[in-house]
Amino acid sequence: MLWIPLAVGFGAVVIGLLLVMFVRRVGPVENPARGRATEIGTGAGLAIDADRFYHVVVDLIEALGLRITYQALHGKGEHDIMARSDAPVTGGLYIIHALFQPEHGVVDSTRVLNLLDTVKAEEAARGILITTHSFSEEAVKVSDDPRIELIDGEKLEKLARQYVPSAIE
Repeated sequence: MLWIPLAVGFGAVVIGLLLVMFVRRVGPVENPARGRATEIGTGAGLAIDADRFYHVVVDLIEALGLRITYQALHGKGEHDIMARSDAPVTGGLYIIHALFQPEHGVVDSTRVLNLLDTVKAEEAARGILITTHSFSEEAVKVSDDPRIELIDGEKLEKLARQYVPSAIE
């Protein structure tokens, strides 16, 4: 029975790599969020819908000085974004996976491991996993790699308030 989680994990990694290859072939996309204000809720995280979540994530990425080069939308609320920083020393490719509402309200470790595998395969500087909800304890444990950053709903709200004040006005 141990082979089932391994097979699922391997399949997820393969799908992730195929998505990265597909995103590279699609080419650059226009940023539909440029110049759009978004709204942030209060409380333990974000009180927004999937479309607003996308705009908050894109606005925040740009406010942090990253240039979005490719993105793929996977239905409502799931986005893969590749961005670049031209900053010396800390610059490079950033792989961002944004997940609006994870199954059961918690992002599990499989998603973190898949992102880490993609970061390694693409030789990216960092991988960032963003959600409106929270991460499982196991997900936090496996994100110990310094190339992985987890941003839950509460942290996303704080970052948006700090870097994208127009998102909360």
